[in-house]
Amino acid sequence: MSFPFQKGFIPGSEGCFEQNFMIDATLEEARRNGNEVAVAWLDLEDAFGSIPHHHISRTLQEMSMPNALIRLIEDMYSGVSTAVEAAEGTSRAISIQRGVRQGNPLSPLLFNLALEPILRAALCKRSTTGYRLGETTISALAYADDLVIIGSSAGALHQLLHAVSAAATWSGLKFKARKCASLHLVHTWNRRKTQGSEFSIQGNQMRILGEGEQYKYLGAPKGWRINTTPTETINDIRRDLRSISASELPHGPMATPGCHPHLPASPSRLPPPHNGFTEILIREMD
Repeated sequence: MSFPFQKGFIPGSEGCFEQNFMIDATLEEARRNGNEVAVAWLDLEDAFGSIPHHHISRTLQEMSMPNALIRLIEDMYSGVSTAVEAAEGTSRAISIQRGVRQGNPLSPLLFNLALEPILRAALCKRSTTGYRLGETTISALAYADDLVIIGSSAGALHQLLHAVSAAATWSGLKFKARKCASLHLVHTWNRRKTQGSEFSIQGNQMRILGEGEQYKYLGAPKGWRINTTPTETINDIRRDLRSISASELPHGPMATPGCHPHLPASPSRLPPPHNGFTEILIREMD
């Protein structure tokens, strides 16, 4: 698979942190050196539920997987159907030809494999269109279906998005352009600024990020000259803490703020305050 560019469901990988770090490092390097860079954040429509079963089989064949393994996986998805039960009775069998099985430990791997043609369409062009960051040239990053395409110029990003669009269509997958976004930075008159360049995915234009506008990728705000304090997350945690405080839950370990999914396992392991985030939470806990 396209590791290290695909970090979804990879054991031992801090995928969310690593991919966000790579995006931040790319934008910072472009700012520091006055380089042009163009970025597109892509969102697949019903990603897990829309993977065509025939595409899984075809991708395994294209990747020269053993025939025995291909037949085994084909058997898992062959003849799958469901029915609807209502007061009037049960419907006839409805054939299911898309989507990976929920709860199956093999599904995350099959999902990543199904996205390989899309990632490889961008990665095979990275030597000519990707952005050079240190010793690495980046043209695509992914955490499962959360994709980021990075080009060294507007023209480069157009080429990458054209290749990604063709691969997605071939795979039977569709992007939600209204939930995608692009950012184009150039260096003019000793100042970094955003450009209103238009980018499309599968023929549909995506949102253009201007200065101060952000796109949330893996829970972190991304953009140019934005407020990086996770205000929405802070407000959500504040609301949860107040609900717990006002409830009749017993006081003690069962109701410690460390149980919140946005926080470390124990309040004693909270990281140092960053952008006021932890500082605000600790103040709310008191």
